[in-house]
Amino acid sequence: MFTSLYRAAGQFDDPAFRKILWQGVWLALLSTIALAGVSALALYETPLFDIRWLNWIKDLLGGLAVLLLPLLLFPAVVTVILSFFLEGIAQTVERRHYPELGPARTQGWGEILATSLRFFGLSLGINLVALILVYWIPGLNLVFFLLLNGFLLGREYFEIAAFRRLPPDQASALRHAHGGRIWLGGAAIALVMGIPLLNLAAPVFATAFMVHELESLRRKHGLL
Repeated sequence: MFTSLYRAAGQFDDPAFRKILWQGVWLALLSTIALAGVSALALYETPLFDIRWLNWIKDLLGGLAVLLLPLLLFPAVVTVILSFFLEGIAQTVERRHYPELGPARTQGWGEILATSLRFFGLSLGINLVALILVYWIPGLNLVFFLLLNGFLLGREYFEIAAFRRLPPDQASALRHAHGGRIWLGGAAIALVMGIPLLNLAAPVFATAFMVHELESLRRKHGLL
């Protein structure tokens, strides 16, 4: 696993790798600015009260929300947008480290979107439940963050890599056979996602890392 982490981190010197990362960041930035602009326009053009000073308070609080929410949501928007570029990341890793591999299975935009939305919904739901139950308890919040997100991120990013090279039944069997290792990998990804600025590159790093993990496990089980 440590070899996979090292190789994934070392891939950031690849211009093609960095190009995909910056494409995702800029698209996310433009999307977030557009969303904030539309929200602000809708807020200020929609009076909610007949009393002028209540509308003034609404505009003030709404303005603060328009300024703060994009900052809070930006990493999530980057993650969603970069999910459409992960195939390019996987191909870049394979060209550099596994040039002997043939073409991967083609995944349509619909499949990629469904996977991204499923992961986003599952992650949001589980973390909301954890927020209500334990995230407010010091100490336990970090433990549960790593447990829950280690499972979610390990599973999702491993499947992103595995479904490109293996039939779904083989990919699932391989994931179950090495659940502990994949969970540890997911926990490492969760730690990266918890660091400001580094979290913007986390989807790219996670994909590269799991491509290396997949190839290591495929060779171990003779699934080439």
